[in-house]
Amino acid sequence: MGIKHKTPKVPGEEGFAAEWNDEHLIDSDINFNSFSGINVGEPINPSDIATKNYVDSQIGPTGTYYWSCKGAAFHSYNPDVDDVIYGSYGTIKADEANINFITSVNLPHGAVVTSAIVYGSDATTVWRLKRNGLGNTVPTEMAGANINSADSSITNPTIDNNNYGYFIETFTMGDEDYIYGARITYML
Repeated sequence: MGIKHKTPKVPGEEGFAAEWNDEHLIDSDINFNSFSGINVGEPINPSDIATKNYVDSQIGPTGTYYWSCKGAAFHSYNPDVDDVIYGSYGTIKADEANINFITSVNLPHGAVVTSAIVYGSDATTVWRLKRNGLGNTVPTEMAGANINSADSSITNPTIDNNNYGYFIETFTMGDEDYIYGARITYML
């Protein structure tokens, strides 16, 4: 029953690997009922079906995914970095007017961003999703809107971690204003 060696070996018997690998029979009574298969289409080369890259290219982890962070992931950077309060529920609060906040964004290489939003208490505050070349300091805007408003018109939506870093920033948060969190929707 199952996979059998054509010429059974005695336990401990030595031999060439080819002898052990080459001479097997598969009985017709193997039960595959408890296994599930994945249709990966017709391979160009029959050996392709066994490679991870071929299977990933056929069925990969496609779909809609979400990156999110709480407000406490943001850090103040201008003008006064001390006048902020980290809340017990993962929020951050500007304790003085006109504070800018920033947080790093880490998405999978090749992901396609479809939407972004930042949540907070002041809907007049502007947020921006930006990318910055790893070799320079001039970021370019990918998306932006007011707090609590999503932007789905993404410029350069495909994530390229080989050449860029990504971040979200807010501008001139008012005194006593909160950032609750942020979410980016993307496709693989």
